[in-house]
Amino acid sequence: MKRRGMKWVAVLVAVICFGLGFSARGWGAGSCCQGLSLKAAARILKVKPADLTMTSRHLMVSPDDTKNGTYKAPPCDCAFRSRTDFLKSIHYVTYTYNDPARARATFRKMRSNFSTVSKVDKVPSLGDDAFYAGDSRFKRLVVLKGSLLIDIRSPRIFRSQKEIARFVLEK
Repeated sequence: MKRRGMKWVAVLVAVICFGLGFSARGWGAGSCCQGLSLKAAARILKVKPADLTMTSRHLMVSPDDTKNGTYKAPPCDCAFRSRTDFLKSIHYVTYTYNDPARARATFRKMRSNFSTVSKVDKVPSLGDDAFYAGDSRFKRLVVLKGSLLIDIRSPRIFRSQKEIARFVLEK
């Protein structure tokens, strides 16, 4: 009876972790967020590394993108969050395309879409091309470097977003 109870506890823990979005990939070498370390994220957010949690997950892609081999690796959603101050967080998504031309086309489409609802500014000296869409609703930095596209969603501070982009580009 004791063994059976432990099995249910393990299943319950697995279900809770899956439901909350935790994954073994979010920790250590298995993470798809290898550009930004916990220590660097803590410095950017001005918190201690022990105060941060890091999660990562591969985003689902369309069947057509899978069939066509659009991505070299599945898009990766990366998040660092403070345990004590919910306003301190980093969130970005990396898209690694097989074809740099497709990455550039997606970048242009994103810039065009953002320009319909926000002021969009070119950001010099960051990757091959970059733009910042910043208004009261959202502040996003999108960077293109070869076949890598980075969409930085938080923090909403431009200087911090640039620093995150540089770390991810160095990987």
